[in-house]
Amino acid sequence: MRYETKAGIFQTVDQWAQVPPQEISGPIAGVGRDQDDHIYVLTRRRPAILIFDRKGQCLERWDDQVFARPHGIHVVKGNAIYIVDDAGHAVYEFRPDHTLLRVLGNRGVPSDTGCINKDYKTITHSGPPFHYPTGITSDEDGRLYVSDGYGNARIHCFSPEGRLEFSWGEPGTAPGQFQLPHGIFYHQGIIYVADRQNNRVQLFDRSGRPQGCWTNFIRPSGLCMGPDSNLYVSECCHRAAFDGCPSRITIINSQGQLVDRIAFDQKDESAKAYHTAHGVTVDSEGSIYIGEVGKGFPEGYSGMRKLQRLS
Repeated sequence: MRYETKAGIFQTVDQWAQVPPQEISGPIAGVGRDQDDHIYVLTRRRPAILIFDRKGQCLERWDDQVFARPHGIHVVKGNAIYIVDDAGHAVYEFRPDHTLLRVLGNRGVPSDTGCINKDYKTITHSGPPFHYPTGITSDEDGRLYVSDGYGNARIHCFSPEGRLEFSWGEPGTAPGQFQLPHGIFYHQGIIYVADRQNNRVQLFDRSGRPQGCWTNFIRPSGLCMGPDSNLYVSECCHRAAFDGCPSRITIINSQGQLVDRIAFDQKDESAKAYHTAHGVTVDSEGSIYIGEVGKGFPEGYSGMRKLQRLS
């Protein structure tokens, strides 16, 4: 399938991931990349982590088997791999050789936020790390920023050594408040947070002070920066279900202005479609990698997509 946008022309790569179908079928919780354009794919199967080159050749597969439910992944210049485990209420830091270095959070124990059954609408107050965390990013000084999450309404900043430095956010709709902070991304002094149920992306400085708010989204879930300096935002739209609701990638410039959208109607059951866009990353050539989650995937359906940039 071919998509002509103001940001470029993209083409779906059929069966991009060159692994046995059972390893890549079903939901893909997150996607990330390192400085060598290796693509890290976080599944909810065994093995949980698959590493590919841009052509889809599998370079590594591994699984620490500590995850309750993998949700997000972040790779730091080949020095560390962070896995967000929402149901485990923890973030894991691994070395490139797969050695577990540290665990952030009280593994298996959610913080007190008043939340009932992972329903963000029942949160009565923000709490410490973590209650179903969702995403992680890092700045040039090595500080970590974790979005938290399904059962909290908070962003937590950790030192490079893993010490909690400060947090910000409360449940609500005002600037600096959240209803399900989901994806998170850092670039040049700004932290971008996909405030999913508020249908917006909020911008903060490294101290957590609001710097702006971009609307015109429908349930934004993941975000990243492309080599064109545009922000690519995955939106799972109205529902996380395979039932005809559209999903899309929205491309925003550095001023928050809409460049274009890559959208698809889920009524087309083609395997070339993407249905519930969750995680997103963009390689150095501008090609887009999308991970999908959701309910009711057809048998054998893979939630991993590559849209190759043609121009």
